[in-house]
Amino acid sequence: MEEIRDYIRNLSIIDGHEHLLYPTIRKRENTDFFGLLHYFESDMVSSGLNVLLSDNAMPKREKYDIFLRYFENTSNTTYAKLIPLFAKELYGIDKIDRNTLPELDRMVEERSQHDGWYKEVLVERANIEQAIVVDDGSFDSPDFLKPMVYLDFLMRADHIKLVNRKRVEQGKKEYAFSDYVEYVDDYCQKCIDHGIVAAKFGIPYWRDLNLHDYIFEEAKREFDICSDRMFNFENYIFNRIINIMERHDIPVQIHTGHVEPSACVGPYSVTNGRVSDLIPVLFAHKDAAFVLLHGGFPYQEEYLSMVKNIPNAIADFSWIYIISPYKAARMLSDAIEMIPRNKIIGFGGDFMHVENTFAHAIVARETVSRVLEEKIKDGYFDIGEAKRFADMIFRENPKRIYRI
Repeated sequence: MEEIRDYIRNLSIIDGHEHLLYPTIRKRENTDFFGLLHYFESDMVSSGLNVLLSDNAMPKREKYDIFLRYFENTSNTTYAKLIPLFAKELYGIDKIDRNTLPELDRMVEERSQHDGWYKEVLVERANIEQAIVVDDGSFDSPDFLKPMVYLDFLMRADHIKLVNRKRVEQGKKEYAFSDYVEYVDDYCQKCIDHGIVAAKFGIPYWRDLNLHDYIFEEAKREFDICSDRMFNFENYIFNRIINIMERHDIPVQIHTGHVEPSACVGPYSVTNGRVSDLIPVLFAHKDAAFVLLHGGFPYQEEYLSMVKNIPNAIADFSWIYIISPYKAARMLSDAIEMIPRNKIIGFGGDFMHVENTFAHAIVARETVSRVLEEKIKDGYFDIGEAKRFADMIFRENPKRIYRI
């Protein structure tokens, strides 16, 4: 069984979904250890933490004390397990305690100023050939980072108000409905011209995924009123953007399932990400490729059923390995038996900093190895089939789907 582990351990992979800050931004912000906490900070909040350790105004000594106290309570979660993993492998810190945490913090800040750090961690250490990353608007990423863009902000009332306020400040008229629609079209075309490989929607962070139905006249009326919730307008703009991406053969990533509470715009909701709400959209846009992010957790069963049956639905295993390796393994095992192997993207780090992506990739490789070992042991796969499956989900599928 060691053969499949060695094969996956040495396989160069394509990372299908990241939020990595570009190196220039990390250097400017001089990111420290507490800037790397990301998802783990939500576990600490869940356990009772009521301050943000990313607050630069808080004295470092106080941060160290708070972190160590809450790390004790949360060290069982997979989010937490990543921290000692990257601390040891990338920084040589065997144990995080009162003596080593200040030194780790210092080294993280030092690496933030190192121009080659991203390539060293992602390409050389994590063996990630390329990663698809949410662009910050500069379209100035290194060659091994391929841009995608968030587009659901174009659906939101707060963005309309922001754009119109800027226009008034410039002595221009506010957008009428038709003007704003043209603005949306132009923005999408600009992103396409800059070479995006995917469009991204994080809609469950602010509303549900019932995105298909709308009444055009109501969309126009809602735009004129511009209230906080504009169901018809939001759905109209969403479907218009999908039509644009469909014409240009650009895949659409949609966040499904679990959400990170700190990123929610408005009240936290578990049900906003219910993946089956997307079924009418998938059938309405049959020529668009929809990458359904994060395995739809906690709606895995309907997610697997949808991807099995709907040709333009693609399974994606970003984030899920660190939510729960057990859940990810169970879901991958089921996916092997249910979904054509050309419709599965096997990894996306889904982090803001390379240290976490490095550790996540280790967890993902280990989880996939364990699942494939079981399939070989059970006689479902032979070693050649298992290697072929790993090749496809980690490399061939994302390269083909995102055309990179």
